[in-house]
Formats: sequence, C-alpha cells, structure tokens
Amino acid sequence: MTSRSGRWKTFVIITMACILLSDCVQQYVSPYKSPVTGYLVVEGYISGNGPTQYSLSRTIPLPGDSTIPLVTGAQVQVEGTDNSVYPLTEQGYGQYGVPSLPLSTTVQYRLRISIPSGEAYLSSFVPYKPTPPIDSVNWTYNQSTGVTIYVNTHDPTNSTRYYQWTYDQTYEYTSAESSEYIYIPSTNSIVARTPAQENFYCWMDAPLTNILVGTSAKLAQDQIYEFPLVNIPLSSQPLSVEYSILVSQYALDLRRAAFGNHRQYSQPEQPDGAGDRVHLSQYIAAGKDLYQPGAAVVLGVELSMRHAG
Repeated sequence: MTSRSGRWKTFVIITMACILLSDCVQQYVSPYKSPVTGYLVVEGYISGNGPTQYSLSRTIPLPGDSTIPLVTGAQVQVEGTDNSVYPLTEQGYGQYGVPSLPLSTTVQYRLRISIPSGEAYLSSFVPYKPTPPIDSVNWTYNQSTGVTIYVNTHDPTNSTRYYQWTYDQTYEYTSAESSEYIYIPSTNSIVARTPAQENFYCWMDAPLTNILVGTSAKLAQDQIYEFPLVNIPLSSQPLSVEYSILVSQYALDLRRAAFGNHRQYSQPEQPDGAGDRVHLSQYIAAGKDLYQPGAAVVLGVELSMRHAG
C-alpha cells in the first residue's frame, strides 16, 4: 500500500511539472515583417592598406533553421567624392573584394550595391580615417578564468577615439584517436604506419564571431589599455599545444561605432582606460538607402600584429 502511494505521488508530481513546463513555453511572433526575399545583409570594411572585402546575404525568417541565402551576381563598388570608382571583384559565395585601394584622406567614400533583381543600395559619403598602429597584443593568465588576450593602442593626435578589432585564431592540437594504419590506393591494401608516417597533429582556424568596439571618448588621452579580445578557458583545446592570433584594428567615427540606431551594449568606462566595450547587432539594410538604418561602410586602415605562444 505504501509502495503504490509513493508511485502515485511521484506520478502526480511529474504530471504537474509537465503542465507547468508546457505553460511556460509560448510561441514567439516577431513584430517585424520581412519581405519574401529577406532583407539585404551587408558585412565588410573599406580598407586603405589592406583587403577591402564585403559579403552579401539575405535574412531568413524565424526560427532561422534554414540555409542563409547568399547574394551572387551583384555589382559592388567604392565611390569617392573625387569621382573615383573602384569596382569590387566577385569571388564566389556572396563575397566581393579587392586586395587594396588607393584611398586618400582628402576624399570621402561610399559604397554602391546593385542587385540582379534591380534593387540599388547606396551609403552616405564618409571620411577616410587612417588607423593608428597597434601598440601591443598581450595576454594574462588567471587560474579561474584562463588566458585573456588583450590589445593596447593609442593615437597621439587624439583624433581616432573609436576603434574596432577583428582577429583570426589558429591553434594546434593532437587528435583524440591515433591513426595506426594507412590505405595504399595502388595496391588496395591497408598497412601499418611507420613512425615517420604517424599523424597526430591537427590545426584549427577560429575567426571572430562577434563585434568588438572600444572607445576612449571619455578619456583625456586617446588611449585604449588592455582591451579584452578573447578569453580562452583552461584545459581547452586552443591551449593544448600552440596558439596564435592575428589582430586587425580599424578606426571608426561615432555613427559607424554605434551602427545607426541598432541595439548596442556598453560597459562603464574603466579607470584604467580600457574604454567602453560595445557589442553591436548584425547590420541589416532594411531600405533602399544604406544610410537610413545605419551605413554599412566602416572605414579604416587594417594593421595586424601576430602574437604566438
């Protein structure tokens, strides 16, 4: 009798828990109505001494479980107030770019995009801001949080104030399983590997997946000190053998740092001069004019420094 009562109580508790869980889950209906083709998403930079690269794609409706459509066959070009025009070469998979552009600080530039369907997008003209050099890329170790990689920079002319960083990580690790045999196609046979043929080492590229923006606007000096770029937990794969990171720095103006009226997150100004850290949502060109919702053009000079080990 006691055993049945216990099972009954357990059944009631589980049933009530299921009811409560089902009541907590509600379908979310987005208030934004996307066109059938989706909004155009423009991602990239205009760079003065490095590659100018843009990717074009389309948004997809929620829940976002389908393949993101890429925009191919578009005409993309950079235009200057001096009537200069620099077409970007289509590179496949929605990518458009050129290795370098001969930009001038006395000229303002904009981006023009023409889509095969007939749509045309045009950003506003913005000034070309040279980027100061990266002072250093260093790291700190903490027993609890792991390794944090940070960047230091400054502008002695106090004219930059807003910065953006991107990076590419490359690290070496050993495979979880060893490959003790090798296939010989010519003889259609499998033989044991010799010591010289042993292959345990792998390499992984891990690009940036969020947006990093810092500012010294509230400081007397235009200096960014120990801005955190990435945190690597202890005992994680990137720290298992060797690790390197390639950091690129861009100068922004205020409007581009805020990406128009899109949502952003800022942490308070740090006494040590680390500056505000802003996470910006992915830019979506919702209208015919790229400037209206926030221009997609981010101007700057790409300067890179590699710190390995």
